[in-house]
Amino acid sequence: AAVIAAFFYLRLIVVMYMAAPSEAGVEPAPETGHVEAASATAAAAEPAGPIPVAVGAGVALAIAMGFTLVVGFLPSAVFDFARHATLLRL
Repeated sequence: AAVIAAFFYLRLIVVMYMAAPSEAGVEPAPETGHVEAASATAAAAEPAGPIPVAVGAGVALAIAMGFTLVVGFLPSAVFDFARHATLLRL
């Protein structure tokens, strides 16, 4: 089962990232700068600058990243804390 899953996911990665892009449906942007509808090529364009993030979302991301790093580098401390927390039950 693991080999089948690995084949499936690796094949998916190859199709998504390593296939040559097709030229069908690609048109240059109009001179006026007005675009009628979004296209698949518009999603591939790089952003013009940094993407704004709300303060609350940034704080939540920082907390999640910090917790992930602590659990990744010091898993025994987290497991010990959880074990001691279960011993406090009455």
